[in-house]
Amino acid sequence: AYDEILYVNETTFHLWEKSSKCWLRPGMKLLLLRNRGPSITMIGAISENRGLVNYEVFSNNNNADLFKNFLSNLKAKSIGRTIVVLDNLKIHYSKKLEAVYDHDFKEMLLPTYSSVLNPIERLWSLLKRK
Repeated sequence: AYDEILYVNETTFHLWEKSSKCWLRPGMKLLLLRNRGPSITMIGAISENRGLVNYEVFSNNNNADLFKNFLSNLKAKSIGRTIVVLDNLKIHYSKKLEAVYDHDFKEMLLPTYSSVLNPIERLWSLLKRK
């Protein structure tokens, strides 16, 4: 038996994106940005009982080293025997992570294209709308 299930995922926020709707009067021109601007990546973990347990924000793209650091921090905040639910992103099952997982902190990979099974996806959707 496990004491806690943590749902983990990451998302990217494109700070340069603006609202996709606007009003124009006849004859007006709309100038759009040609260059992308900055983006940030956020990794988070939620629990049914504790809500948002851990998150990290950084300006780089997520990679196995950053994800390993996130998991190590998450492990320190976990309660008892824990299952970490992840999607099938390659860095989620990198060999570098083997040192983080043990008898009391195990990963469970979701089937491909099943983001609806990971409740943190709803949190990302809400944050992006705001």
